[in-house]
Order: sequence, then C-alpha cells, then structure tokens
Amino acid sequence: MLELNAAFKTLSLADLQKGRAKVEKRLIVDRIEGDLAMCEADDLVMTAIPLSFLPDGVTEGDVLVFNEHLYTIGIDTHGQRRLQVQEKMDTLFKG
Repeated sequence: MLELNAAFKTLSLADLQKGRAKVEKRLIVDRIEGDLAMCEADDLVMTAIPLSFLPDGVTEGDVLVFNEHLYTIGIDTHGQRRLQVQEKMDTLFKG
C-alpha cells in the first residue's frame, strides 16, 4: 500500500470530483523507482505516486501540482528549482 500525505488521506476522490474540496499541493519528484515517482512535499513527507497517475514525460526534479483530482507539471519550475539547488550546493561545498 502506498503511504499518502495526510492532506490526501482526508479527501475522497468523489469529494474532489464534486468540487466539495479544492486542494492545490506542490510536490517535487525526488526520483523514479520502477513505475513509481517518489515525491517530496513542502512538509518533507515522501509520497509514492504511480507514474500512470502523472503526466507523460515527468522527470526527477519536476515540480508537480496536484489540483482537484489531477497532477500537472509546474510551468518553468523545473529549471528554477534546479538552479536553486545548484546554488545551495555551490555555497555548501565552497571550501
């Protein structure tokens, strides 16, 4: 069974489809393991999401936006996030 973030546990797909609950959650694809995308939320909780639930072409480092009942890849966030990580690594490893 997949471990889901608490925000997803409290909402049913029926509620989301009927518009009773609106959620926008951002996740970062940490890595791909077989047919699962291992994603990290802002609260550092890891979530395993089947690749079949995600847009075609999703890659490590992509920012996913979960809105209502589907995932999309955040526009232009992949490059921005990669640059931020590289800057942090450069700062950490300057010696």
